Amino acid sequence: MMKIPLSHIFVVATGLIAATVRAAGESVEKAPASSVLTDNDVTSHLLQTTLGLLAVLAVIVAIGWAVKRFGNLRGGIQGQMKIVGGISLGTRERVVLLQVGDQQLVLGVAPGQIRTLHVLEQPLSAGDSNGETPTADKVDAPSFAMRMQSALKSRGMG
Repeated sequence: MMKIPLSHIFVVATGLIAATVRAAGESVEKAPASSVLTDNDVTSHLLQTTLGLLAVLAVIVAIGWAVKRFGNLRGGIQGQMKIVGGISLGTRERVVLLQVGDQQLVLGVAPGQIRTLHVLEQPLSAGDSNGETPTADKVDAPSFAMRMQSALKSRGMG
């Protein structure tokens, strides 16, 4: 399924609202000018208008939910590509290990460019039992946690 642009959703919603307004205008034009609306007529028209607007809002919410739920479907080659691991070399530079089918590529990623650094002949095995390799963020996490605990203890919060 392909993604539906947000502008198309707004065009459809605007068309629904315009159709509702046009139908309400036609019903007002058909009423005789000399007739006096009773309380029941006003209540029924107000109820009908409110229900129509709620229906339009429900359609907009349903379309938004459907786009959010089904708009990011991946297929084709994207299902065969995954990032196995990576490490940060600087603020904006990374080295990434990419799995493409049976091949693994080592890529250098920097702003505005991606370069193949090496194509591995033998795929690397997973470092953890859950199939993920440790990244720089995971390696730094315990030392940050220990520093946070010591900072909280020194302030008397922990």
